[in-house]
Amino acid sequence: MQRKESRMVTVRGEGLKDVVVGSTAFFDVDPKGMDGRIDMEVVGPDGSHVPCYVKKLASGLYRAEYRPQQSSKFQSGYIRGRSWMLLASVRAAGQEVKHAIHELDRGQYQVVYHPKLAVPHRIDLKYNGLHTAGCPFEVVVKNPAVGQDVIATGLGLYQSRAGKVTNFVIETLRHPSKEFDVVITGPQGSAVPVRCYQQKDGNLLAEFTAHSAGAYKIEVTQGARPVRGSPYYCQVFDASKVKIEDVGSKPNFVQFVVNRREAGFAELDVTVTSPLGQDLPLEVKSCANEKRL
Repeated sequence: MQRKESRMVTVRGEGLKDVVVGSTAFFDVDPKGMDGRIDMEVVGPDGSHVPCYVKKLASGLYRAEYRPQQSSKFQSGYIRGRSWMLLASVRAAGQEVKHAIHELDRGQYQVVYHPKLAVPHRIDLKYNGLHTAGCPFEVVVKNPAVGQDVIATGLGLYQSRAGKVTNFVIETLRHPSKEFDVVITGPQGSAVPVRCYQQKDGNLLAEFTAHSAGAYKIEVTQGARPVRGSPYYCQVFDASKVKIEDVGSKPNFVQFVVNRREAGFAELDVTVTSPLGQDLPLEVKSCANEKRL
């Protein structure tokens, strides 16, 4: 292929941007219908050449595959990797928990947050848009008032899935069960049936099923007086109501809209997987309507 012709050749693919050490990366070369041999090389951060395998696809494109073994910037032609970014997410019952990231030393960071709800907190760390090893994971958060005061505990006080039985526990401190009452009101003001079961430890297990998405008010009383923290508001979600809209592709990226207007409030995870089974970096932005992404 002549030098002048080579300027018409285009190259694209995730393998030109951000890749994970030890994983196969690839990029495609479009020769624009021209004949001739295409030479490619991948150079590591230490100047060593990384094996690169090239195959011709049925579409006429050439696909180059390589597997980096070192973390840094690789050279492939004139294209270099971009800066890396560490992002942290802390959520409880689908709600974002305020947190801060402090740099302790070069390459070492501390994530600080203060739990407000006695429910499992989901921690997710992403390095350049990709999950770090072991993420996401959950941290158990207990109510300090357990054993000290009459309270209600459990994720069912704050979040539930439509059509599924959910529950929470009333810590009675051995008070008679007849002293307690639970009233659950749906988003349209309708009463939601609830059942309470006496447990061996003397506590009460309350169960209910929400059939539609929305905010449900849960009132727990002892002798007509609200227990500590009551009323609670449970956000019920319905994942089947989430819609993917406006899928479109541009030269260097693909974009689409996630519509969760009728799905209720809950944490939303979006993952894009390449043909090689690898998670691809992505960016999620809120639309003007906060229920669309």
